[in-house]
Amino acid sequence: MLIKSANKIDRLQLNFKDTSLIQIMSGYETKTSSSVLESNLAEVGLCAPVIHDKGSYCHGRSNLLFKYSKSCIIYLTHELKDLDNLLIHSINDEYPNLTIFNTEDLDENIFWKEYYLMLQMYFLSKKIADDKNIDLTMPEYNPRLVKKMYNFKGEM
Repeated sequence: MLIKSANKIDRLQLNFKDTSLIQIMSGYETKTSSSVLESNLAEVGLCAPVIHDKGSYCHGRSNLLFKYSKSCIIYLTHELKDLDNLLIHSINDEYPNLTIFNTEDLDENIFWKEYYLMLQMYFLSKKIADDKNIDLTMPEYNPRLVKKMYNFKGEM
């Protein structure tokens, strides 16, 4: 699964060098993999990530794509259902920057499929970092702020 995931990302014809916003379309079945991608993007400072729940997309979530039409859309799914087909076709009609990550090439249960999708998100994070010439293992951060937060011992 590891090699298969890496190969999927290696075949991508995308360059994320100038991407400042990545919108992640996810559902309850892809929550773990969307969280992995969001966390990697935010914690390393690669770009601003936003996770949209597929079921809530029609409730104003589409406005972000409308306002930031050059952002990248990462669509996560295990199996294309009616809502997935509607969203994918509708978004593709308006915006050319939609990339679908799925697990249709894996005949396993949902837990293995989510693990496989999660691996793809780790390799995607690495690709985005490479395109931006950023080392995932050495993120830059504000040392004063991080030290203050890290050493906090008060009540929450």
